[in-house]
Amino acid sequence: MTKAKIKELYYDIRNRLEKEKIEGIEVDYALSGGTASSEILNICNKYQPDLMIMGSRGETAGTTNLLGSVVSNVIEETNVPMLILSDQGDEVDFENIRNIMYATDFDKADFRAIANLKYITQPYDMKIHCIHFEDKSTNDPLEEHRMQILRKYLKRAFGDSEVSCRIIYEDEKMEGIDKYIHDHDIGVIAILARKHNLLQRLFFGQMSRKLFIKTHMPILVFH
Repeated sequence: MTKAKIKELYYDIRNRLEKEKIEGIEVDYALSGGTASSEILNICNKYQPDLMIMGSRGETAGTTNLLGSVVSNVIEETNVPMLILSDQGDEVDFENIRNIMYATDFDKADFRAIANLKYITQPYDMKIHCIHFEDKSTNDPLEEHRMQILRKYLKRAFGDSEVSCRIIYEDEKMEGIDKYIHDHDIGVIAILARKHNLLQRLFFGQMSRKLFIKTHMPILVFH
């Protein structure tokens, strides 16, 4: 049954590539036994991909985890960028996505992650929104200083028009994220996966479940 399904998917992808006259892409498939997350990591180590795409069954599997245990386990163990798609969401057409939000907690790895983000989105006409969410009561000039450093780096690297940077002051972080998504027509959320990162806890914790189920927003994860 599983073999038949993966072969059907294989031929479906090949037929779509042929129908849309997309060249330069080779399609292959493999079946592997064992624990799902372990086998995915083994295959990832073998092929060394630039990007891994996984589907989330967090809602349909009935778990309180945003992405489901398999995706979460893979995120913990890999350094490969991952694009996570909801199994309930609409078909993602990157050619029609104009805005992508990178949620930052001012990690040193942000510079590398945003450079990778720019590389991945380069074929598409996307504007990157680099956003930091902070409590309304916060009055720390260091936060604005950090954003200014990031803003100068991005302006130097990508120019004025392609990246927007700002701090959003909102006590209810998930509500602030949801509002920004709708106000700015965000099509993808990108974050840096860090175990002790506030945004890591928000997106991969129980708080984010309602947002993900509501929007089925694709999430791009960097390490």
